Amino acid sequence: MLNEKTTRVPISEGTQERIRTLAKKFGYQPSILARALKTKKTEIVGVLVLDISDPYYNTVLYEIDRTLDQYKHRLLLSSAHQSPRREELYIEMLQSKYIDGILIIGGPHPSGNRALQELKRTRVPVVSIGERWTGPKIGCVTINFASGGFKATEHLIKLGHRSIAHIAEEAPLLNVKTREDGYMSAMNKYDLSEQCSVQRSNKTAEGGYRAMKKVLEHPRVPSAVFCYNDIVALGVLRAIKEHDLRVPEDIAVIGFDDLPTSAYYEPPLTTMHVFQSKSGKSGVELLMRMMKKEITNDKDIQIEPEIVIRKSCGFEE
Repeated sequence: MLNEKTTRVPISEGTQERIRTLAKKFGYQPSILARALKTKKTEIVGVLVLDISDPYYNTVLYEIDRTLDQYKHRLLLSSAHQSPRREELYIEMLQSKYIDGILIIGGPHPSGNRALQELKRTRVPVVSIGERWTGPKIGCVTINFASGGFKATEHLIKLGHRSIAHIAEEAPLLNVKTREDGYMSAMNKYDLSEQCSVQRSNKTAEGGYRAMKKVLEHPRVPSAVFCYNDIVALGVLRAIKEHDLRVPEDIAVIGFDDLPTSAYYEPPLTTMHVFQSKSGKSGVELLMRMMKKEITNDKDIQIEPEIVIRKSCGFEE
């Protein structure tokens, strides 16, 4: 507020104190826009979430906010609700707010990239967290979902399961598709491709419940199920219990994401941990380096998921 470098006039301590008192009394706040016009920086990062209702993103968002604070930057949050049109509108809105960079959690919607093309033209740094993007080159922090899908399925195979169903997303983005690819790859490796069974679900527990009900209607019920996320797995567990079957004795269940609640399912859920905190922190750090022009906009960081073994699959391999 009182900047002698700007005024080039020495300001006495008494005058400074009187100005501070008046500023506090009248609620004066420095103009971000005025400062931005001079410095070309606002110290604000726009964060666009693909679907803010998805609990997977809570930890990612928390870590982004915490890390931005360490860099003395603030967060401006929007949610696209999985709508490509809303995503485009919010990207345009964020750009108009003179933000220094954009983080897109869940990745840009694959159905369009016009707004991102415009951002690339204006050189606003953009980092996608969680989804590899095949449009305009932007920074990416992704999970190796194919590897995670393979590890989850292989874990079940090593437990002795041969008939393994996969509950996959009904309208998969790239990251979800690669979980399915990992499942298929593991089944093929162990010569179990004829045992493959894919049933699609939306992201909800209710979707998982309905999908598992269909699986259980088949004459050949699988001995294990790999769910593409932990929320879907919750519905799967309920459907299994309603059919008077036990987990893991009759059907083993494994999820993906390792949500904080997954350890408290009944039984506690075996799942793939995807390091949400690391994704958020890495995304901010990558964006900061791009904003400082230390690296180009096509940097790609990939995080390897790890299995967390709990009771829903049994403990022994």
